[in-house]
Amino acid sequence: MTPKAAAIIPAAGSGTRMNNAIPKQFLSLAGAPILVRTVSKFACCSFISQIIVAAPKDSLADTENMLAPLQVKETPIQVVQGGLRRQDSVSAALNAVNEDIEVVLVHDGARPLVSTDLIERCYQKIVSSGAAIAAVPV
Repeated sequence: MTPKAAAIIPAAGSGTRMNNAIPKQFLSLAGAPILVRTVSKFACCSFISQIIVAAPKDSLADTENMLAPLQVKETPIQVVQGGLRRQDSVSAALNAVNEDIEVVLVHDGARPLVSTDLIERCYQKIVSSGAAIAAVPV
């Protein structure tokens, strides 16, 4: 039996280091918001049973609307209020994880270039060893 997994996508950052009025997770990349591109990678993975996005307090409704087209897939996407720090956002999302979830993957919402292959390899490593972290040579 394949353990059920949840993906937590922290996306509550303000983008201050980019010096842009729009947080980078909401900027467009090749015609789609970066966050949509990130979440869609996880939505394509058959072992992901739940996706939880931690968004800024003042962007919850906008984030839900932005992700609505992805809701047609079998994996439910839930938006929760993120925190001031990344760990606060991850904690808020962890509180929303369904009880039947056995594996949790965490991936930054502003990192859309992750491949489904890398996601799957992390998942498989977690299942076989209990934990994993992704690192890609640059």
